[in-house]
Parts: sequence; C-alpha cells; structure tokens
Amino acid sequence: MKRIFALILTLTLLFTLAACGSPYDKPEKYVTLPPLSEITVKNREVDSTLKNVMEDLLDDLTGEHFIPVTDSSEKVKEGDKVYITYTGTPKKADLTLSDAAKDALVATEKDYAFLIPGTGMLPDAMETIVVGTKAGDTVSTTVTYTKDDTDIADLVGVEIDLTIKILRFSRLTVSEKHAVKLQFTATLDEGVEVTAAMKPYLTGSVETVDFTDSEDSFNEIFTAEELFPHVKGANKRDTLHFSLTLDSSRSAELGYENGVTLHFTATVLEASETPTALTDEMVKDLTYGEYETVEEYLAFCRKLSKENLAMQTVASKATFSDKLPKKEYEKLYEENYNEALYDYIGYGYDYSTEEMAAMLTEEVLAKIEATADENTVAELRERLLLEYLYDLLHLSLTEEEYTSALNDLYKTYQIEYSYMLYYYGINKASDLEDYLGKDYLEVQFLYEKLLPLLAEKIQFVD
Repeated sequence: MKRIFALILTLTLLFTLAACGSPYDKPEKYVTLPPLSEITVKNREVDSTLKNVMEDLLDDLTGEHFIPVTDSSEKVKEGDKVYITYTGTPKKADLTLSDAAKDALVATEKDYAFLIPGTGMLPDAMETIVVGTKAGDTVSTTVTYTKDDTDIADLVGVEIDLTIKILRFSRLTVSEKHAVKLQFTATLDEGVEVTAAMKPYLTGSVETVDFTDSEDSFNEIFTAEELFPHVKGANKRDTLHFSLTLDSSRSAELGYENGVTLHFTATVLEASETPTALTDEMVKDLTYGEYETVEEYLAFCRKLSKENLAMQTVASKATFSDKLPKKEYEKLYEENYNEALYDYIGYGYDYSTEEMAAMLTEEVLAKIEATADENTVAELRERLLLEYLYDLLHLSLTEEEYTSALNDLYKTYQIEYSYMLYYYGINKASDLEDYLGKDYLEVQFLYEKLLPLLAEKIQFVD
C-alpha cells in the first residue's frame, strides 16, 4: 500500500508518460543535469509544502470523511455513502451476455460496491432506489445501461433487473474538523438597497471555508467563526437558511452607513477533513491500517514532500537540446499533433521522420504546445528527463516488480473506485492493465522508484 501512496501526487503527470528503455536514441544526448550531489533544496521548503502534501493526500484518498451510521433506525439520505451488493439479470431470458458483462452484474460482500445517491456515479435508478432504505434491506429496480454507464458493448441498451442489498452506509456531518464547500445565494432586508459593492456577494457562487483556519473567510466578508454555528451538524446535501450581520465597519466598505444583514440559502456540497483534524483513528482509516498513528503518518508525508521537491528541483535544473530525439518526433507526429502541425507547416503526412525533425524548431514546438490538447511538449520533455534519470541511476524494472505494482494498483481501485470497476467489467489486475495500458503502469512504478533515490542524491540544507 505504501507503493500506491507514493504514486498519488504524481498520478496526473504520469498519465501521459510512456514506457522507458526505448530502443531509440539515448536520453543523455538530449538532456543534461549538473551532478545530483550539487543540487540543493532548502529545508524550509519542505516545511512549507508539508501541509499541501497532506491536503492533497487527504483529498485524493478520501475527498470527504464519512462517519458510519450505527443507528439501525436511520435511513439512507441523498449524499450518504452506501455500501451494497447486487445481482443483475437481463429482462430477456434468452439474451446471451459475454463473461465480462456477467461479471459486471455481480457484486458480492467480498467485492462490494458503493454509491452516493445524487452524484450520478451509478445509473439513476440504482441511486434513487436506495434512498430511504436501512442497513440490511434488499430492494429491486430495473436499469437500462447507456454508453455513459459502461463500455461493455453487449450491456448497452439492455434492460437489467437488479436486486440490491444495503450492507451499511456512512454519513458526512459537518464538525469543526471540516472544511466546507457551499453553494449559496443571499438577499438583504426588504427595502435595503443593493449597492454596486454588495452585488457580487449576493449572486450564487461556491466558497470553501476551513473552520480550523482562523484567517479563512466566507464570501470574503464573513469569518469562518461567524459561519460555523450555522453549518455545524448539517449533513452533506442539506439546504440551510441562516442570516449573518455585517458590523458597521464592514458595511461601510460596501457602501452602507449602518450594519447590514444578509439572509443566506446554502447547500452543503462537500465537507472534507482538514490536516489539523487528523487523529490516530482517522489515520488508520485513511491508510487502511498502513499507519497506526498521526506521528507515523506525518513522517510519511514529510518523506513524500521531500521526494516531490527533489523531483521538482531536478526538473528545474535540467537543460534540453534544441531537438527532441527521434522517438519524440514520432510521438509528436502520430499522437494529437496533425491539426496543430497543419496550422504551421501544412499537412505532414508526406514528411519523413528526419524531415519532421528538421522542421520542429523550438518556435514551432512552442506553437504546437499552445494548440495541442494532450501530450504537450512539456510532458514529452518530462518523459525524456525520466528516461535520463532511469539510465543515470541504473534502474531496472523486473517482471516480478511490475506484477506486484499492478496488483497493488488493482487493490486500490477495488477500495476507492469499485463503481468504476463495475462500469467497465474490470475483475482482475490484468483487466486493469488492459484498461489503463501497460506503459502507464510501468512508468508509474518507475517514477515511484526514482523519487526516493533522488531525495537521497540531492542535498537538503538549512
């Protein structure tokens, strides 16, 4: 599980990287670095980024912290996290489904799924039917799958009778340990004029307020302390009605002689645990038992912060040649760049790789980057740097290591993304490899190996 945690901060970057160990040009011909031992990072940078690392981890691991509902009389509400098992059968008894489709229509207590009513993560009929149920209840509904629900072709357009059992459910209730996101509108007392300065604060918008941060504010004009009593104890998706009064000094800034009262209608969209609210129990929950205490978790976060800073610093010290290697030209040519190239050099279908290389000057590369949606020049250079470090540090990836990484990743998807596995009929690690691509998985693992090594090779100084 540690292996997966180390990947979280780099997941977005790595999605566009390709496998290392290319048979083409050596990366050291196109990228250079000063000796790693001469690269330094200030310890104060580690301290300043530690909080951000923890926040990112909290957001990526849980997003929102749900508390198990233990009262057997409680019923599922919209916004609750509901753990379920289910079985599905086609309405047409003579319909033959593929093995992948059959597997996707079963979730056992061992491989359970979860859904949050109102989020659209599963078909509407499934989310609607569980609202109002209790733990242990069994309900039935009919679902017609669309292309948005599944990529298993023989399930699309098929009516399925589903039987769903509610295993348990959890609820998100706002406490002082949360940062909340609200969608709101506000009005003034009848007869009070809306000044130009006040108008922006009355229109619907979304605000995130951290109740553990004394400097945080709501809607820019109210403090978190003023807001908290009105949202404490609210559940996710609840609609709240409350009033807040501006004192004379704040009212004066908005064009009023006296204090002004704003009447809010707000919906709780999110309530995420904040780093300062960490407890040993929460750490064990977040890390599925990998870390037992806050101290262990903080040590892990500091290590991750140092590794992330090490990679950022090394990347900032890298210099690249004017030309990218042959495999990069081919990637530019083959993936997503035809339209961008046409804007500047005409259709490139008749050009050889060497001719493409001659035309792809720094200026043209910059223009391509500005118009391409994926695999930007910056991302391709990051891959080149990754391959350079791979050679520089003499790393290798064995089949055993790769298989282990793949299995760990699949376990994480089982825990965090069971609804995605349900959509796409992913039942084992090899299915996940087919879905994400082997290149992606290999580079994830390689990057994970690079981070701790780089943190050892560069200096952290006061």
